[in-house]
Amino acid sequence: MTVAGRAAVIFLALAGAAPAAAQASDSPPALVALLGHPAYAQRREAQQALEGLGLAAFDALYAGARDPDPEVAETSLRLLEEITADWTRAGDPPPVRYWLSQYEEATPSQRLGMLQRLSPYWIKRNVDTATPLQRGLLQSLNLVGRVRAAPALVRLARFEPSDVLAAEAVATLLASHEYQIDPPLLAAVRDATEDLRSRFGDGERLTAQWLALTLAEPSAETAANWRRHAERLLASTQLQQSDLSEEVVAMLHQQSLRVALRAADDDRALAAAEALASLRGEADPDDLALAIRWVGAAGRWSVADRLFQRHEETLRDKHGLYLRAETAALRGDQQRADELAAEALRAEWAAEEARADVAQMGPRYVIAKELAQRGLVEWAVAEYDAASGPADPLEGANVSARWGAHELLLDAGRYEEAAERLMPIVEHIGGSKAAWNEYAKLPEVDETAPAAPVLTARARYAAALAARERDDTESQIEILTEAIRADPGDADIVIAMHRVAGAPDDFAADTNRRIEELARQFENAIWENAGDSNPYGESAPYNQWAWLVSNTVGDYDKAVRYSRRSLSIAPDTAGYLDTLGRCLFAAGRLEEAIDAQRRAIQLEPHSGVMRRQLAEFEAALAARDGSEPATDNE
Repeated sequence: MTVAGRAAVIFLALAGAAPAAAQASDSPPALVALLGHPAYAQRREAQQALEGLGLAAFDALYAGARDPDPEVAETSLRLLEEITADWTRAGDPPPVRYWLSQYEEATPSQRLGMLQRLSPYWIKRNVDTATPLQRGLLQSLNLVGRVRAAPALVRLARFEPSDVLAAEAVATLLASHEYQIDPPLLAAVRDATEDLRSRFGDGERLTAQWLALTLAEPSAETAANWRRHAERLLASTQLQQSDLSEEVVAMLHQQSLRVALRAADDDRALAAAEALASLRGEADPDDLALAIRWVGAAGRWSVADRLFQRHEETLRDKHGLYLRAETAALRGDQQRADELAAEALRAEWAAEEARADVAQMGPRYVIAKELAQRGLVEWAVAEYDAASGPADPLEGANVSARWGAHELLLDAGRYEEAAERLMPIVEHIGGSKAAWNEYAKLPEVDETAPAAPVLTARARYAAALAARERDDTESQIEILTEAIRADPGDADIVIAMHRVAGAPDDFAADTNRRIEELARQFENAIWENAGDSNPYGESAPYNQWAWLVSNTVGDYDKAVRYSRRSLSIAPDTAGYLDTLGRCLFAAGRLEEAIDAQRRAIQLEPHSGVMRRQLAEFEAALAARDGSEPATDNE
């Protein structure tokens, strides 16, 4: 029996599905039963009737494909493949139709890869260890976007003949690092599921049951149902050695934990958290940390306390101390949080936690990056600073750590500090050609180190923003001139030049020339990257043109169109939504700008730049309408 066949047996057995007794001569189960009739005419007539029913015959054919009569099973499977040969629908957006056309032509293993590459787990696991070229490829595989693809993924979960692929479709939809599934994604899943239920019924296969559970109200019973599905599927996959991934079972445990927390069922939440933490081994630190963060996000502190007590030994290390600190901050005890974070800063990385990224970058850099991803800026900067220390300015870990701290401080609007982190390196490599050439080799062996011109330009860009805050126009102009000389293609520097108040005529003229030249370069890239092999083109040039123009001068309506085009290619990209917000703002469409900006912050909640831009938009709307600006940007 093939791997897919083993998985099918598992799913059918767990769902309790079997061919239903015929109620009428033309019912789908009765027609499937006729596929084994001794008379050819009867078999042919049944086949034609089932073909005419299309997806309405799916459940009966799905059961028939497991019928002990080999002729019924073989014909049912062939008909299943025929009625699901075309996955696209008229309402699918163009990028989704393009993705589905590739899915239709792919082999089963290729289909599995296409589904897994839409999963946030897969992207995170692979992007962190990829080369720059591989990282770009991996990110491009996620361009379809789960929200946009949700109706298609629900169709796959409901009607994909392969149980393995159907299960991966559900995992792709529901798996998440965050306690709350993205609201637009959940709404899209609900709408698509309800639509299929209204037309084709609930369905008996396991994945149809999972979709139905997604629509159920949070309750102890719903949480228990998710847990039962997880435990039974895990036991069966271990027994049958099927091809189902761990992410599928993890998703089921996640759903059990989410629902239990939302239902305020602490006992079930604790059991679900423990099950999730032990899925990949005894008290897996990463899964345990995820469970505790979700418990904290839900404010179920008694559950958090019990988890910390049960896993005290596991959580004594650097990661565990930061997790305790993060939980204390969520609980409102900032003093205790800072004490724990200070203890974590002094702690060593546990020897048994050795990982490839730690060996390459050092433990402090890795932990700082993880803290930054969760918005814990102060603690992340402290780890980056400890990682850089008094080391050789051209030592790779030192450069990467200083660059990491610089980016965090720049996003936080702490421009002077952001510049200070890089200036020792800038001064060193700017002091001699030999030092510059030595640094030029560094990005070849350390992908986190920026090229020398980029590092120099961004250090001076931060210094220029600090000068702007001091109302020091002369220093601004001098520093920005040095910055743009280092990296003429940096749009943010050109935008900063445009915003210099009271700039001399020659500086303003040079700025306008640079705006026109850079806009022309971005537009050229738009047309160069579109073609038959990639009919939707690349998203970045559209976004770059829109960002530059919306922050300076030009056709703001065209900027809106270009920004929307970038999002049609790469939907649900926080940075692109941030650009759309700026474009709409420049075009005077304030309400739409605020909506786009809030969506960007939903996707990237820890971005200081995005929050400051939202505050700017809300203040402008309040000034226009004579009302008070909103104060809650959550």
